[in-house]
Amino acid sequence: MLRKRSFFVLAAMMAISACASGGGGGVTPPVVPPVTPPPPPYASNCTTTPGAISCVKTGTLQMDGPQIGLRFDSTVSTYTFDNFQIYRKDALPQIAQETWVLGFLGGASVIYKYYADFESKNDGLGPVRVGKSYINDIGGLKPGGTGALTLFDITNVLQGGLDYVQLGEVAPNPVNGAYTFFAVGRTAATPVMPNTGSARYDGGTRGIYVDGANTTFSTASDVTMTANFGTGAVNGSTSNFKMVNAAGSAVTAPAGLAFTFNGNIAGAKFTGTASNAGMTGNVSGAFYGEPNGAPVEAGLSYNLGSATGGGSMMGVGGLKKN
Repeated sequence: MLRKRSFFVLAAMMAISACASGGGGGVTPPVVPPVTPPPPPYASNCTTTPGAISCVKTGTLQMDGPQIGLRFDSTVSTYTFDNFQIYRKDALPQIAQETWVLGFLGGASVIYKYYADFESKNDGLGPVRVGKSYINDIGGLKPGGTGALTLFDITNVLQGGLDYVQLGEVAPNPVNGAYTFFAVGRTAATPVMPNTGSARYDGGTRGIYVDGANTTFSTASDVTMTANFGTGAVNGSTSNFKMVNAAGSAVTAPAGLAFTFNGNIAGAKFTGTASNAGMTGNVSGAFYGEPNGAPVEAGLSYNLGSATGGGSMMGVGGLKKN
């Protein structure tokens, strides 16, 4: 009798299981789509671009380029840090990876910020590498300090990646939690500027937008620029702004954020003005390439504001010759 009861209980359990798995009209569990991992960071082809930032594996790289942000003395500046360097591993043996050193030389004392141990992430607008803050102690560099250095990897559909320009953000600066954005390249990558012809450059921007209620959002956009080397003029525009809030969630960017700009070339650098529907400001930039080569890339910074309390925006862009 016990054997028969066990048999009927087993048969009933099998029937219930069959219904739950879809047989006999049971509920089918939802299909969860696979999570798409972020794309790998852009990698330079060191055979064709030996002077690219990432292709110089040893020594100390002196960097220069447009910046926008708040200096340590609380003044808004287009040259926030006085000195940019990248130490490769043989220049700083105690750090296995590269170390960025940012120096502020004004005021009563010299201030250096050190960042290393970069980790690849996605900040909601694209791939980034985030470096931890270090302090220079008696025994060498040690973890500590405040803030982080974020290096942006521009990989939009227009130009794929940058070899000679690195976009980044230091946040927060020690003053009022401010942001500093930069678009720097190797000092040795100053190109030979042509004096005839023109070229189009395409790329992307990263920055912030502060609305009229003083809420800050991170932004990204496409940017295009034409350089007329015969007349020494540049003009360009941004489009397709994307935006995330402080929590990293996507929000709709105001249509009026896209701006146009124009300026003049002096040597390998350019300066000019920028405007959109409700803001005006300025833009500055520089051209880069192989040492003594052609100007195949450009970096720029922008800073726009509203005189009527309608908000402000700042950031940097990196572009590659089309």
